[in-house]
Amino acid sequence: MSVDPSALKVDELKVELSKRGLAVSGRKADLVSRLQMALDDEEFGLSLDTPTAANASAAPFSAPEAAAEPAAAPEPEPEP
Repeated sequence: MSVDPSALKVDELKVELSKRGLAVSGRKADLVSRLQMALDDEEFGLSLDTPTAANASAAPFSAPEAAAEPAAAPEPEPEP
């Protein structure tokens, strides 16, 4: 069954979140976002926020070494 979080009422969102062991507090927009992330995780097996039991053992994504440190700002030139 596919659930469209934006079409649910707050009480229905809370029921769906509770089924998944997720927090039920917050504004409707927060609940919709939280449920959508959970549904995406269930469907695609990935989460952008926090690891779940399904993907906790997977290696985390890491950026290339060159992007690991911010570029140093150029030194200001001394005034004459």
